[in-house]
Amino acid sequence: MSIDLSLEDAFVRHQILIQRYAKGREREAMRYIKALIESVQQQLGTDQLSELSQARLQRLLYDIELNMVLSGDNFRDSAIKELLEFAEYEVKWNYDVLRNTITDFDDFTLPTQEEIESIVYNDTMTLEPNQNYTISAAIDTFNNKKQNQIIQSLKDNATLALPIAGVIGVLSGLKLLQGRQAATLSRTQTNRVAVLSRQTTMRLNSSEGRQTGKQQKPMSGYYKWVAVLDSLTSYICISRDGRVYKDIDKNPKPPAHYNCRSTITYLVNDKYNKGGKGKAYRTATGEDGKEQRISDTINYPQWLRRQPASFQDEVLGIERGEMFRRGTLSVDRFVDENGRSLTLPELRDLETQLDATGSAPSTTPDFGL
Repeated sequence: MSIDLSLEDAFVRHQILIQRYAKGREREAMRYIKALIESVQQQLGTDQLSELSQARLQRLLYDIELNMVLSGDNFRDSAIKELLEFAEYEVKWNYDVLRNTITDFDDFTLPTQEEIESIVYNDTMTLEPNQNYTISAAIDTFNNKKQNQIIQSLKDNATLALPIAGVIGVLSGLKLLQGRQAATLSRTQTNRVAVLSRQTTMRLNSSEGRQTGKQQKPMSGYYKWVAVLDSLTSYICISRDGRVYKDIDKNPKPPAHYNCRSTITYLVNDKYNKGGKGKAYRTATGEDGKEQRISDTINYPQWLRRQPASFQDEVLGIERGEMFRRGTLSVDRFVDENGRSLTLPELRDLETQLDATGSAPSTTPDFGL
Protein backbone atom coordinates (compact mmCIF):
# COMPACT_ATOMS: atom_id res chain seq x y z
CA MET A 1 0.00 0.00 0.00
CA SER A 2 1.35 3.46 -0.90
CA ILE A 3 2.08 6.08 1.75
CA ASP A 4 -0.88 8.14 0.47
CA LEU A 5 -3.26 5.25 1.12
CA SER A 6 -1.68 4.42 4.48
CA LEU A 7 -2.13 8.00 5.66
CA GLU A 8 -5.70 8.18 4.42
CA ASP A 9 -6.53 4.91 6.15
CA ALA A 10 -5.09 6.27 9.42
CA PHE A 11 -6.89 9.61 9.10
CA VAL A 12 -10.28 8.07 8.30
CA ARG A 13 -10.02 5.68 11.26
CA HIS A 14 -8.94 8.54 13.52
CA GLN A 15 -11.96 10.60 12.41
CA ILE A 16 -14.21 8.01 14.04
CA LEU A 17 -12.45 8.62 17.35
CA ILE A 18 -12.75 12.38 16.88
CA GLN A 19 -16.51 12.03 16.45
CA ARG A 20 -16.69 10.01 19.65
CA TYR A 21 -14.67 12.67 21.46
CA ALA A 22 -17.02 15.34 20.07
CA LYS A 23 -19.95 13.51 21.66
CA GLY A 24 -18.48 14.26 25.07
CA ARG A 25 -18.11 17.94 24.20
CA GLU A 26 -21.73 17.97 23.02
CA ARG A 27 -22.91 16.63 26.37
CA GLU A 28 -20.91 19.30 28.20
CA ALA A 29 -22.50 22.02 26.07
CA MET A 30 -25.98 20.64 26.72
CA ARG A 31 -25.30 20.50 30.46
CA TYR A 32 -24.27 24.16 30.34
CA ILE A 33 -27.58 25.17 28.74
CA LYS A 34 -29.53 22.97 31.16
CA ALA A 35 -27.82 24.52 34.20
CA LEU A 36 -28.21 28.03 32.76
CA ILE A 37 -31.96 27.84 32.22
CA GLU A 38 -32.61 25.96 35.43
CA SER A 39 -30.82 28.75 37.33
CA VAL A 40 -33.12 31.27 35.61
CA GLN A 41 -36.13 29.21 36.65
CA GLN A 42 -34.90 29.21 40.25
CA GLN A 43 -34.39 32.99 40.19
CA LEU A 44 -37.96 33.46 39.05
CA GLY A 45 -39.19 31.80 42.21
CA THR A 46 -42.95 31.72 42.60
CA ASP A 47 -43.75 35.35 41.80
CA GLN A 48 -46.08 35.90 38.88
CA LEU A 49 -44.31 38.01 36.28
CA SER A 50 -47.54 39.88 35.66
CA GLU A 51 -47.71 40.89 39.35
CA LEU A 52 -44.18 42.28 39.53
CA SER A 53 -43.83 46.02 39.51
CA GLN A 54 -41.89 47.38 36.55
CA ALA A 55 -38.98 48.28 38.85
CA ARG A 56 -38.88 44.81 40.43
CA LEU A 57 -39.11 43.20 37.01
CA GLN A 58 -36.16 45.23 35.72
CA ARG A 59 -34.08 44.29 38.78
CA LEU A 60 -34.98 40.64 38.34
CA LEU A 61 -34.09 40.69 34.65
CA TYR A 62 -30.82 42.47 35.43
CA ASP A 63 -29.87 39.82 38.00
CA ILE A 64 -30.81 37.02 35.62
CA GLU A 65 -28.82 38.59 32.77
CA LEU A 66 -25.76 39.09 34.98
CA ASN A 67 -25.90 35.45 36.07
CA MET A 68 -26.17 34.31 32.46
CA VAL A 69 -23.18 36.45 31.40
CA LEU A 70 -21.02 34.98 34.14
CA SER A 71 -22.14 31.45 33.25
CA GLY A 72 -21.46 32.15 29.57
CA ASP A 73 -17.96 33.47 30.30
CA ASN A 74 -17.17 30.38 32.35
CA PHE A 75 -18.46 28.10 29.58
CA ARG A 76 -16.40 29.93 26.93
CA ASP A 77 -13.21 29.78 29.00
CA SER A 78 -13.72 26.10 29.78
CA ALA A 79 -14.50 25.26 26.15
CA ILE A 80 -11.43 27.09 24.84
CA LYS A 81 -9.18 25.40 27.41
CA GLU A 82 -10.56 22.03 26.33
CA LEU A 83 -10.06 22.84 22.63
CA LEU A 84 -6.47 23.98 23.23
CA GLU A 85 -5.70 20.66 24.92
CA PHE A 86 -7.42 18.84 22.07
CA ALA A 87 -5.38 20.80 19.47
CA GLU A 88 -2.15 19.91 21.29
CA TYR A 89 -3.13 16.25 21.22
CA GLU A 90 -4.13 16.37 17.55
CA VAL A 91 -0.96 18.05 16.21
CA LYS A 92 1.14 15.51 18.14
CA TRP A 93 -0.96 12.64 16.78
CA ASN A 94 -0.59 13.91 13.19
CA TYR A 95 3.14 14.45 13.71
CA ASP A 96 3.58 10.90 15.02
CA VAL A 97 1.57 9.41 12.13
CA LEU A 98 3.79 11.20 9.61
CA ARG A 99 6.98 10.23 11.37
CA ASN A 100 5.96 6.57 11.73
CA THR A 101 4.60 6.25 8.18
CA ILE A 102 7.25 8.14 6.17
CA THR A 103 10.32 6.41 7.55
CA ASP A 104 12.86 7.71 5.02
CA PHE A 105 12.60 11.29 6.30
CA ASP A 106 13.70 12.24 9.80
CA ASP A 107 13.36 16.02 10.02
CA PHE A 108 9.66 16.40 10.69
CA THR A 109 8.47 19.64 12.30
CA LEU A 110 6.10 19.71 15.26
CA PRO A 111 3.95 22.88 15.51
CA THR A 112 4.98 25.30 18.24
CA GLN A 113 2.75 26.29 21.14
CA GLU A 114 2.13 29.62 19.42
CA GLU A 115 1.00 27.86 16.24
CA ILE A 116 -1.27 25.58 18.26
CA GLU A 117 -2.87 28.54 20.04
CA SER A 118 -3.41 30.26 16.68
CA ILE A 119 -5.61 27.32 15.65
CA VAL A 120 -8.03 28.12 18.47
CA TYR A 121 -7.69 31.90 18.85
CA ASN A 122 -7.07 33.27 15.36
CA ASP A 123 -8.62 31.00 12.73
CA THR A 124 -12.05 31.96 11.44
CA MET A 125 -14.90 29.72 10.35
CA THR A 126 -17.26 30.67 7.53
CA LEU A 127 -20.38 28.66 8.27
CA GLU A 128 -22.92 31.34 7.37
CA PRO A 129 -22.95 33.77 4.40
CA ASN A 130 -20.66 36.74 5.07
CA GLN A 131 -20.09 35.64 8.68
CA ASN A 132 -16.54 34.82 9.80
CA TYR A 133 -16.09 33.84 13.44
CA THR A 134 -13.12 32.81 15.50
CA ILE A 135 -13.95 29.96 17.88
CA SER A 136 -14.08 32.36 20.84
CA ALA A 137 -16.26 34.85 18.93
CA ALA A 138 -18.59 32.06 17.83
CA ILE A 139 -19.12 31.01 21.44
CA ASP A 140 -19.69 34.63 22.54
CA THR A 141 -22.15 35.22 19.69
CA PHE A 142 -24.00 32.04 20.60
CA ASN A 143 -24.14 33.05 24.28
CA ASN A 144 -25.40 36.55 23.48
CA LYS A 145 -28.13 35.27 21.18
CA LYS A 146 -29.34 32.68 23.67
CA GLN A 147 -29.26 35.10 26.60
CA ASN A 148 -31.22 37.68 24.61
CA GLN A 149 -33.70 34.98 23.62
CA ILE A 150 -34.31 34.08 27.28
CA ILE A 151 -34.65 37.72 28.42
CA GLN A 152 -37.00 38.55 25.55
CA SER A 153 -39.10 35.50 26.38
CA LEU A 154 -39.44 36.67 30.00
CA LYS A 155 -40.42 40.19 28.90
CA ASP A 156 -42.99 38.86 26.42
CA ASN A 157 -44.52 36.55 29.00
CA ALA A 158 -44.70 39.37 31.55
CA THR A 159 -46.61 41.44 28.99
CA LEU A 160 -48.96 38.54 28.32
CA ALA A 161 -49.47 37.99 32.07
CA LEU A 162 -48.58 34.33 31.66
CA PRO A 163 -48.73 32.31 34.91
CA ILE A 164 -45.36 31.32 36.34
CA ALA A 165 -46.01 27.66 35.48
CA GLY A 166 -46.45 28.69 31.86
CA VAL A 167 -43.21 30.67 31.92
CA ILE A 168 -41.37 27.66 33.35
CA GLY A 169 -42.81 25.58 30.52
CA VAL A 170 -41.60 28.07 27.90
CA LEU A 171 -38.10 28.02 29.41
CA SER A 172 -38.11 24.21 29.40
CA GLY A 173 -38.81 24.33 25.67
CA LEU A 174 -35.93 26.73 25.22
CA LYS A 175 -33.70 24.39 27.20
CA LEU A 176 -34.24 21.60 24.69
CA LEU A 177 -33.81 23.84 21.65
CA GLN A 178 -30.77 25.70 22.92
CA GLY A 179 -29.21 22.48 24.21
CA ARG A 180 -29.32 20.99 20.71
CA GLN A 181 -27.89 24.19 19.25
CA ALA A 182 -25.07 24.25 21.81
CA ALA A 183 -24.24 20.63 20.98
CA THR A 184 -24.14 21.47 17.27
CA LEU A 185 -21.76 24.37 17.84
CA SER A 186 -19.49 22.24 20.05
CA ARG A 187 -19.42 19.36 17.56
CA THR A 188 -18.61 21.70 14.67
CA GLN A 189 -15.81 23.43 16.52
CA THR A 190 -14.26 20.11 17.53
CA ASN A 191 -14.09 19.00 13.90
CA ARG A 192 -12.69 22.39 12.91
CA VAL A 193 -9.86 22.16 15.43
CA ALA A 194 -9.08 18.61 14.27
CA VAL A 195 -8.84 19.70 10.62
CA LEU A 196 -6.78 22.80 11.46
CA SER A 197 -4.39 20.72 13.55
CA ARG A 198 -3.86 18.44 10.56
CA GLN A 199 -3.52 21.40 8.20
CA THR A 200 -0.95 23.11 10.44
CA THR A 201 1.13 19.95 10.93
CA MET A 202 1.01 19.11 7.24
CA ARG A 203 1.88 22.62 6.11
CA LEU A 204 5.03 22.66 8.23
CA ASN A 205 6.09 19.36 6.67
CA SER A 206 5.22 20.15 3.06
CA SER A 207 7.45 21.46 0.31
CA GLU A 208 5.72 24.82 0.70
CA GLY A 209 6.14 24.90 4.48
CA ARG A 210 9.32 25.40 6.44
CA GLN A 211 12.40 24.41 4.47
CA THR A 212 15.43 22.51 5.75
CA GLY A 213 18.20 23.65 3.45
CA LYS A 214 17.31 22.43 -0.02
CA GLN A 215 15.84 19.16 1.13
CA GLN A 216 12.33 18.52 -0.15
CA LYS A 217 9.69 18.06 2.52
CA PRO A 218 7.55 14.88 2.32
CA MET A 219 4.11 16.44 1.90
CA SER A 220 3.04 17.90 -1.45
CA GLY A 221 0.73 20.57 -0.06
CA TYR A 222 -2.24 18.94 -1.84
CA TYR A 223 -5.11 17.46 0.17
CA LYS A 224 -8.20 15.38 -0.46
CA TRP A 225 -11.67 15.90 0.96
CA VAL A 226 -13.09 12.79 2.68
CA ALA A 227 -16.81 12.70 3.51
CA VAL A 228 -18.78 10.14 5.51
CA LEU A 229 -20.64 7.61 3.39
CA ASP A 230 -24.12 7.46 4.89
CA SER A 231 -27.54 9.05 4.51
CA LEU A 232 -26.77 12.10 6.70
CA THR A 233 -24.06 13.65 4.52
CA SER A 234 -24.85 17.08 3.05
CA TYR A 235 -24.98 17.96 -0.65
CA ILE A 236 -21.83 20.05 -0.40
CA CYS A 237 -19.81 17.27 1.27
CA ILE A 238 -21.17 14.72 -1.22
CA SER A 239 -20.00 16.94 -4.07
CA ARG A 240 -16.52 17.44 -2.57
CA ASP A 241 -15.84 13.85 -1.50
CA GLY A 242 -12.66 12.54 -3.12
CA ARG A 243 -11.76 15.88 -4.67
CA VAL A 244 -8.10 16.89 -4.50
CA TYR A 245 -7.36 20.55 -3.75
CA LYS A 246 -4.10 22.32 -4.52
CA ASP A 247 -3.93 25.22 -2.09
CA ILE A 248 -3.66 24.29 1.57
CA ASP A 249 -4.69 27.77 2.76
CA LYS A 250 -7.10 29.19 0.16
CA ASN A 251 -9.15 26.17 -0.90
CA PRO A 252 -12.13 25.04 1.23
CA LYS A 253 -11.70 22.70 4.18
CA PRO A 254 -14.14 21.14 6.64
CA PRO A 255 -16.35 22.01 8.35
CA ALA A 256 -18.37 23.12 5.35
CA HIS A 257 -21.42 23.69 7.54
CA TYR A 258 -22.69 23.12 11.07
CA ASN A 259 -22.55 19.44 12.05
CA CYS A 260 -20.06 18.73 9.25
CA ARG A 261 -18.26 15.40 9.76
CA SER A 262 -15.90 15.52 6.77
CA THR A 263 -12.14 15.48 7.15
CA ILE A 264 -9.05 15.80 4.94
CA THR A 265 -6.10 13.63 4.01
CA TYR A 266 -2.83 14.75 2.47
CA LEU A 267 -0.86 13.63 -0.55
CA VAL A 268 2.83 12.79 -0.33
CA ASN A 269 5.51 13.92 -2.78
CA ASP A 270 6.43 11.15 -5.24
CA LYS A 271 9.93 10.84 -3.78
CA TYR A 272 8.49 9.61 -0.49
CA ASN A 273 5.35 7.86 -1.71
CA LYS A 274 6.83 4.38 -1.37
CA GLY A 275 4.92 1.16 -1.06
CA GLY A 276 2.99 -1.23 -3.23
CA LYS A 277 -0.28 -0.82 -5.05
CA GLY A 278 -2.36 -2.43 -2.35
CA LYS A 279 -5.96 -1.34 -1.89
CA ALA A 280 -7.31 0.91 0.82
CA TYR A 281 -10.87 0.74 2.12
CA ARG A 282 -13.41 2.99 3.75
CA THR A 283 -16.66 2.21 5.54
CA ALA A 284 -20.11 3.01 4.21
CA THR A 285 -23.57 2.68 5.77
CA GLY A 286 -26.35 1.99 3.28
CA GLU A 287 -30.10 1.52 3.45
CA ASP A 288 -29.92 -1.52 5.74
CA GLY A 289 -27.96 0.44 8.36
CA LYS A 290 -25.07 -2.02 8.26
CA GLU A 291 -21.48 -0.91 7.72
CA GLN A 292 -19.67 -2.28 4.70
CA ARG A 293 -16.14 -1.86 3.40
CA ILE A 294 -15.70 -0.40 -0.07
CA SER A 295 -12.71 0.57 -2.14
CA ASP A 296 -11.13 3.92 -1.30
CA THR A 297 -11.21 4.79 -5.01
CA ILE A 298 -15.02 5.11 -4.90
CA ASN A 299 -16.34 8.55 -3.97
CA TYR A 300 -19.75 9.38 -2.55
CA PRO A 301 -21.60 10.03 -5.87
CA GLN A 302 -20.24 6.75 -7.31
CA TRP A 303 -21.27 4.88 -4.16
CA LEU A 304 -24.71 6.52 -4.18
CA ARG A 305 -25.31 5.31 -7.75
CA ARG A 306 -25.05 1.75 -6.43
CA GLN A 307 -27.70 2.30 -3.75
CA PRO A 308 -31.45 1.62 -4.15
CA ALA A 309 -33.64 4.47 -5.41
CA SER A 310 -35.31 4.70 -2.00
CA PHE A 311 -31.95 5.39 -0.35
CA GLN A 312 -31.03 7.93 -3.03
CA ASP A 313 -34.32 9.72 -2.35
CA GLU A 314 -33.62 9.68 1.39
CA VAL A 315 -30.27 11.39 0.77
CA LEU A 316 -31.23 13.80 -2.01
CA GLY A 317 -34.99 14.18 -1.78
CA ILE A 318 -37.45 12.66 -4.25
CA GLU A 319 -37.13 15.20 -7.09
CA ARG A 320 -33.36 15.58 -6.79
CA GLY A 321 -33.12 11.79 -6.62
CA GLU A 322 -34.98 11.53 -9.92
CA MET A 323 -32.60 14.09 -11.48
CA PHE A 324 -29.66 12.09 -10.17
CA ARG A 325 -31.00 8.84 -11.68
CA ARG A 326 -31.70 10.52 -15.02
CA GLY A 327 -28.02 11.40 -15.09
CA THR A 328 -28.53 14.90 -16.46
CA LEU A 329 -27.20 16.60 -13.33
CA SER A 330 -24.34 15.30 -11.22
CA VAL A 331 -24.45 15.86 -7.47
CA ASP A 332 -21.74 18.53 -7.63
CA ARG A 333 -24.23 20.72 -9.50
CA PHE A 334 -26.63 20.63 -6.56
CA VAL A 335 -24.54 23.37 -4.87
CA ASP A 336 -23.09 26.64 -6.17
CA GLU A 337 -19.46 27.76 -5.96
CA ASN A 338 -20.04 29.04 -2.41
CA GLY A 339 -21.45 25.74 -1.21
CA ARG A 340 -25.08 26.96 -1.19
CA SER A 341 -27.62 24.26 -2.01
CA LEU A 342 -29.47 25.21 -5.19
CA THR A 343 -33.25 25.32 -5.02
CA LEU A 344 -35.38 22.94 -7.04
CA PRO A 345 -36.37 25.71 -9.53
CA GLU A 346 -32.67 26.50 -10.03
CA LEU A 347 -31.87 22.83 -10.59
CA ARG A 348 -34.76 22.44 -13.05
CA ASP A 349 -33.44 25.45 -14.96
CA LEU A 350 -29.95 23.90 -15.11
CA GLU A 351 -31.41 20.61 -16.30
CA THR A 352 -33.42 22.41 -18.99
CA GLN A 353 -30.27 24.17 -20.21
CA LEU A 354 -28.45 20.86 -20.31
CA ASP A 355 -31.25 19.23 -22.32
CA ALA A 356 -31.24 22.14 -24.76
CA THR A 357 -27.51 22.62 -25.28
CA GLY A 358 -25.88 19.41 -24.13
CA SER A 359 -23.96 21.32 -21.45
CA ALA A 360 -24.79 23.47 -18.48
CA PRO A 361 -22.82 26.25 -16.81
CA SER A 362 -20.55 25.05 -14.05
CA THR A 363 -21.82 25.62 -10.52
CA THR A 364 -18.63 24.61 -8.72
CA PRO A 365 -15.00 25.71 -9.22
CA ASP A 366 -12.48 23.16 -10.43
CA PHE A 367 -9.91 22.81 -7.66
CA GLY A 368 -8.93 19.26 -8.60
CA LEU A 369 -5.71 18.09 -10.18
